[in-house]
Amino acid sequence: GIQHISRKFDLGLVVNQVRRLLDASLWTLLVIGMVWTWSEVVPALTVFNNWTVWETTVDRSTEAVGENGEKTVQTVSVAKSVTVMDVLIAILVFALAVVLLRNIPGLMNVTVLEHMPLDTGLRDAFSLFVRYAIVTVGVIVGFSQLGIGWSKVQWLVAAASVGLGF
Repeated sequence: GIQHISRKFDLGLVVNQVRRLLDASLWTLLVIGMVWTWSEVVPALTVFNNWTVWETTVDRSTEAVGENGEKTVQTVSVAKSVTVMDVLIAILVFALAVVLLRNIPGLMNVTVLEHMPLDTGLRDAFSLFVRYAIVTVGVIVGFSQLGIGWSKVQWLVAAASVGLGF
């Protein structure tokens, strides 16, 4: 059977992780709410969408139906301007991913995994898997906001999955 090995956790550390996670979540929601609320009222906030930092191309897939009813998928490169607002959103996404990376696995370990009949190695492996998932989602979302698509980031995800294999 599966052996349950009890580990002792520092309650102060868990409380600090929860506090940091809640603080970061509240600040993120506050910033998003303020920008969303005031963007139409204060035109100065929309100026960040007007400043282009760089230009890039993004591959877009379009689906077309041929004369005989067959569906074909075509990939078209489209020019995209990366603005200061895109860079600020990407920084926010990366910062949120770092906060989640530091706090979610420990919190999850105490609240969920500690009460399941799993041995220490399996709990640690699941926690590591969650960390890799947070990094992967953060990298994909952050880089796509910067106009760096999946085709340019997939090598990084492949390297992370090789690391997960070890």
